Amino acid sequence: MATSTSVSRSRARVPRTRLVRAGVAATLAALVAVLAARSLVGALYAVDPTLDPFRWAPIIGSTVASGVGATVVYALLDRYTERPVRNFLAVAGAVLLAMFVPLVTVAPALGVDPTGQILLGVLHVVVAATVVAVLLRLAVPGATGSEYS
Repeated sequence: MATSTSVSRSRARVPRTRLVRAGVAATLAALVAVLAARSLVGALYAVDPTLDPFRWAPIIGSTVASGVGATVVYALLDRYTERPVRNFLAVAGAVLLAMFVPLVTVAPALGVDPTGQILLGVLHVVVAATVVAVLLRLAVPGATGSEYS
C-alpha cells in the first residue's frame, strides 16, 4: 500500500483578513505620506501644474496601485514561498529600482527637468518605504530577525 506524505510548512500563513487590513492601512499610510511629500515639493519647487507626473491624480492612482500590488505580491509570496518577508523585500527593491528607469527615460520627454526627476524619485521612495514598512509591520507582527535571512 502506498502512502503519501505531505510537506508541512514550518510557519503559519498570514490570515487573509489580516493581510487585507494591512494592505488597506499600508495604502492609506502611503497616500498620506506621498501627499504630504508632494505638498512639500510644491512649496519648495516651482511645480508646473501642467506636468502630468506632478499632478495629483497620477500620484494618487500610482500610490493606490502600488499598495494593492504590494499586497497581492506579498499574498502570493506568503502562499508559495517559505521566506515571504525576505522575498518580498527583494521584489520590492527590484520594483523600486525598475521604477527609476522611466524617471530617466520618459520624464525628460514630458518636460521634467533634472530637479523634477530627483523629486519624483523621492516620491517613489516615500511610497515604497511606507507601503513596505506598514504592510510588513501589520501583516507579520511577530516576524523575527530570522524571517529576513
